[in-house]
Amino acid sequence: MPGAFGKITFQKRLEDDCGDRVKIRSADFQTGSLFFPSYEKCARVLDGFANGGFLNEQSTVVAHSAGTIAFIKYLTQNGMKLKKFVSVAGFTGTLRGGLNKRGLKNKLFHEHMLKHFGFNITEDVLLRASYLIGERHSFLSNDDHLIEEAELRRFAAALNSRPHFLPGFGHFSKTKGIEHIPELAEIIIK
Repeated sequence: MPGAFGKITFQKRLEDDCGDRVKIRSADFQTGSLFFPSYEKCARVLDGFANGGFLNEQSTVVAHSAGTIAFIKYLTQNGMKLKKFVSVAGFTGTLRGGLNKRGLKNKLFHEHMLKHFGFNITEDVLLRASYLIGERHSFLSNDDHLIEEAELRRFAAALNSRPHFLPGFGHFSKTKGIEHIPELAEIIIK
C-alpha cells in the first residue's frame, strides 16, 4: 500500500528478494503528482483485493506512510483479520513542521489534506487493529523529514508492533534513495 506519492521505491528490490516464494500485489495509486485520493477510493481498491481473495487472514500487507493510515482504517472498519502487517514510516496523521514559515505552512497544508481526505487515525484505532493482526512490524528511522521520530515510535507502540529502527533511512523514499530495506523480505517470507 503506497504512501503520498503513490509509489513504493523499495518494491522492485523487495520483489527480487522474495522471488517466487510469495506473490506480491500492489495497490497502485500513482497519479503522477501528490497522492491524495480520498479514503473512500482507497477502500474501493482494498475491497477489490478482499473480494478477489487476496486480502484475508493469510495475507501479509506492507504499507508505507499515509498508506498505513488508509489500511489500518480499512482493516478496523471491516473487522478483517490479517496474518502480518508491516508499516514503513507509519504514523497517525501528524507531520513534522519546520521552524520556518514554509515548514509550518507545509505541515498545516498536508495535515489539512490528510484529514480532509480521511487519512487520520487515533491510537485507539491502532490498538483495535493490533487485535486483528497476528504479527506486527514497524520500520522507522531517526531522520524522517516528514514525521517526527517520537510520532513514528508512538505509532509502533500503539499498534503493539515490533520496531525495526534503521538510522539514516529517512522516510524510506526516493528522497534518501532507499531501494532496499534490510529484513523486510525475511519478515514477509517467514
